[in-house]
Amino acid sequence: MQIKIASPEFNRSDRTFLYRKIENILSSKLSMGKNVEEFEKKFSKYIGTKFAVAMNSCTSTLECVLSFYSKRGKEVILPSQTFIANGSAVINSGLKPVFSEISSKHFCLDINDVKKKISKKTAAVIIVHMSGYLSYDIFKLREICKKKKIVLIEDCAHAVGSQIKDKKAGTFGDAGCFSFYPTKILTTGEGGMLTTNNKKLAEFARSYQNRGRDIKKNYEVYNFLGRNVRMTEISAVLGIIQLKKIKIFLKNRRQVANTYKKLLKSNKFLNIILPKDIKQTSCWKIPIVINKKFNRDVIIKKLLSKGIETDKAYYPPLHLQPAVKNLYNFKKGLIPKTEDLLSRHICLPSHQSMSVQEAKYVCKLINKLIK
Repeated sequence: MQIKIASPEFNRSDRTFLYRKIENILSSKLSMGKNVEEFEKKFSKYIGTKFAVAMNSCTSTLECVLSFYSKRGKEVILPSQTFIANGSAVINSGLKPVFSEISSKHFCLDINDVKKKISKKTAAVIIVHMSGYLSYDIFKLREICKKKKIVLIEDCAHAVGSQIKDKKAGTFGDAGCFSFYPTKILTTGEGGMLTTNNKKLAEFARSYQNRGRDIKKNYEVYNFLGRNVRMTEISAVLGIIQLKKIKIFLKNRRQVANTYKKLLKSNKFLNIILPKDIKQTSCWKIPIVINKKFNRDVIIKKLLSKGIETDKAYYPPLHLQPAVKNLYNFKKGLIPKTEDLLSRHICLPSHQSMSVQEAKYVCKLINKLIK
């Protein structure tokens, strides 16, 4: 078998719809037209927020939110198990990253360590719903941030469709930041979405994506220096197509995850990072943490030789990435628990086109290798 780590899906019907839409787009607006507006409205309705602002990437949404709230303090608390985009967004907004440990249970922020890291300088906390896992700790974190008047930003790059009861990721904090890169739950090729219930933030975001332009005026007046981070019409059409199929995508991903859980839970040499309620995760990927006895890189290499793509998301940790490490002189050992977990984890493949049979094949090989 050849099992990819991710596999975007557009069937014949999707392609026919796209081609028809492109004909109309080429005769009208190529960027920020009716399709972008439709995608924003449908996405905000699905997530459950008043506003959604489409941008060219999740990175841009993070930078936008941090720019809006940056006057509240000088530091941002975040996990080190995250993509470089979080670090660059914090630093490029003139703020300093403060790294907190993650929990071995769900790979999201460790609430107790966050409490220790909060100071008078703290402007915001960024919680990353790693691999799509929406932890119940989000309620405690929201309460802490509200009490201390700290902004709570959700990095939902992996978490489209993750939910606790009827409340979805992207609705717990002051803002949710989503990614539509090809490896994510939904894809627009490149793209991102900012969700919020804060009208002032939504208005700022609309100006920010248009270089800081005053969107209430019909002539060019710029109130601040923003950026050009708009979404194209073709990207929006891809998003509309994908959003129609989100329930099917999540159902298939969760079937794969349940197969992993069933067939790997008895392996005493590994822990699988999945919640009891599978709806808490979108199953972007399925992380496992292996015993220290085993060489993680050897296992990854052997799985690849059998056609199975896996991943280390993210390694090295953000605080040890040269661009961040050299800037602040961060050292190994800064957050030892996180460093240990990230040196022993493997992300197993999970996508909407993957079958239960393929998941069984992956489990069979892993149990053979790790024993």
